[in-house]
Parts: sequence; structure tokens; C-alpha cells
Amino acid sequence: MSAVAVGGWPPAPSSTSSANALEAALEAARNELRGDPNILGVRLGYRFENGWITDEEVVVVEVKGGESRRSAVRKNIPEQFNGIGVEVRAASLLEGLRAEGRPCP
Repeated sequence: MSAVAVGGWPPAPSSTSSANALEAALEAARNELRGDPNILGVRLGYRFENGWITDEEVVVVEVKGGESRRSAVRKNIPEQFNGIGVEVRAASLLEGLRAEGRPCP
């Protein structure tokens, strides 16, 4: 897991086998986490370390309710799905409002 070098964004596209593994992990995560009221979304993305994006592709789980809830919900989410890492993030205020069906810009 290394930080992406200047000029290296966006990262190069994944190979086909890698892309298939990512899609399988995403599907497994969505199936396992479906129906959890604390989770707003599950998607593919990149891991962040110390505020910097890395080139590690992961399953991103967006949790409503800020950092305190994120820490509590994280305990119930596996570290990996099908060998692909998971990053749990607190959803932004805008994402939370959209999930509640409120009109947003």
C-alpha cells in the first residue's frame, strides 16, 4: 500500500481478473450488509492512509451518523470480502440527507 505519486492519479485501471475479484467482493459485501440501517452505501473505492489516497482498491462502506457511530458499526463488518480489503467511512452530511430522501443540491 503506497501513496499514489504526483501525476499518478487516477490510478491505472485494474486487470480483468482483478476487476472480477473486486466486483465479486462488492457483491458479497452488498449481500452481507443489506438491510443494516446504519449503512448508507457500499461501493468500490480506494483506501486512505493518514489523509492520503493509496493505490489499494477496496470495498467502501459508508455509515451514517458520524465518526462515533462509524467506530461502533465497524466492529460488525469483516476486514475483507473475498480477499479484498474494506474501508468504513462516515458518510457526509449531504449523503445522509440524500439517503433520508430530503431534497439536496
